[in-house]
Amino acid sequence: LLKQGKDVPGLTWSPAKLVGRQNPGDIPGDVATPVFKADVKKLPAFVGVEGPLDYTFAKITKVVDAPTADDAKRNAMLPRLAQSQAQEEFEAIVKSLRSKSTITIDKSALEQKSDQ
Repeated sequence: LLKQGKDVPGLTWSPAKLVGRQNPGDIPGDVATPVFKADVKKLPAFVGVEGPLDYTFAKITKVVDAPTADDAKRNAMLPRLAQSQAQEEFEAIVKSLRSKSTITIDKSALEQKSDQ
């Protein structure tokens, strides 16, 4: 119903908040990440995130462009961006290797080591 722009009976929204990537406020990371990745070509946009104990809906009603960063701020962010990119590449390599590998655990070998 939300994607059709219709109200969902019993669903109430908390007051709107302006959040940013640098300052997500009180929005948990597991919710903030999908919100920032949402397709906002048509607003309102909706995101649903399943948590360990609940399900969170986010309604995106407005997108504000971030102010242009000055050179000092941009240069300060470069190491974090490089680290983030390296982490993503590492995770992609590990995922690829795991998908191509068959791993078996020889429990008898583990038991022999623990006995010694």
